[in-house]
Amino acid sequence: MTQIHCTIKVGAWNVRTMFEPSKTIQVTREINRYKLDILGISETRWTANAKSKTSDGTVILHSGHKDKHIHGVVLMISKK
Repeated sequence: MTQIHCTIKVGAWNVRTMFEPSKTIQVTREINRYKLDILGISETRWTANAKSKTSDGTVILHSGHKDKHIHGVVLMISKK
């Protein structure tokens, strides 16, 4: 039997807000810079719940308040 070792790099950040569209691009750059596979982000201030994908293939799962731009969390998962 062959054993395969896999390393997954996980990060957690409190960004205070990702309400501005440019913030997603900035955080995606940081994920690549730190070579993270999964990043949990709090205080994003996005509304509702959704799944999306960036142009580089990073998957974004988010959950926030139904109507107000308060609270909110995001999981960003690299295309790897």
